Amino acid sequence: MINLLPPHHKTQLAAEERFRLMAASGLALVAFLLAFVLLLLSVFLYLEGGITAQKTLLLSAQEAQSEDEVRVLKEIKERNGLLSQVEQFYSASLTPSIVFERLAADLPQGVYLTVLTSTATLPQGGKGEAKDGPRGRIALSGRAATREHLREFQARLLADPVFEEVLFPPSSWVALEDVEFSITMFVPERALQTP
Repeated sequence: MINLLPPHHKTQLAAEERFRLMAASGLALVAFLLAFVLLLLSVFLYLEGGITAQKTLLLSAQEAQSEDEVRVLKEIKERNGLLSQVEQFYSASLTPSIVFERLAADLPQGVYLTVLTSTATLPQGGKGEAKDGPRGRIALSGRAATREHLREFQARLLADPVFEEVLFPPSSWVALEDVEFSITMFVPERALQTP
């Protein structure tokens, strides 16, 4: 086709064509940049979701681990408490050698023991039980030649710091000679510990 337009129109048409070409190129560039930004945004959101999921997983694992740790620590404390009670019971258990030594030292001439029983108890806070730690209960039965011998034995037991709450029933004081007696007393924890 032959272009018979004047040169001024020819330059104007060439400028319009360049403008359209530049506009199309600019529009394509903007579309490309918009697509690139959307791609980056989708990658960012995908990675953000993955990071959030990993954080949630990590937190739940830490919570489970901390719950296990708390449970294990609680169980350890309970068992340590039980072990300390058992250790306290065994360390303060009424050893016969201590009781026999003290009874032998307190036993006057003319007084004979026929029965000796001992038990150790842990404090439970109930009525009639040790309030300040484990203690032993001792029950004795025996014979005394006279009531005076029995009074001397009672005085020695009451003066001995190893024995507490020394109780003689009234029936032990009835006879003057050949007295059958029974005694109940307690040995506190502090007396059972060897110095």
